[in-house]
Amino acid sequence: MAEGSGIGSIVGGIEQNISAVAAVVEEQNAATAEIGRNVRQAADDTGQVSRSAAPVGTQAGRAGPMAKEVLSMADALKQNADGLRNEVAAFIGKIRAA
Repeated sequence: MAEGSGIGSIVGGIEQNISAVAAVVEEQNAATAEIGRNVRQAADDTGQVSRSAAPVGTQAGRAGPMAKEVLSMADALKQNADGLRNEVAAFIGKIRAA
């Protein structure tokens, strides 16, 4: 009878170990699932940031040519102003001379 209780004790210990291993595996599965959700969320967030940044890049690309155009217009305006100033000065000079 002592032999039977020894085997029962061993079987009971094995069952406890199996239960403990099953619990650890379940915890690992839950942790792995949580990691998967976090990775998926990070990927979604990264995609959203990329989609949000794309228009900024497009607008920034347009800003350079627009700035060059404004600079060109400012140069033309300066030349016109210089020409007008010279004409006014010449006109005033003629009036004073007359």
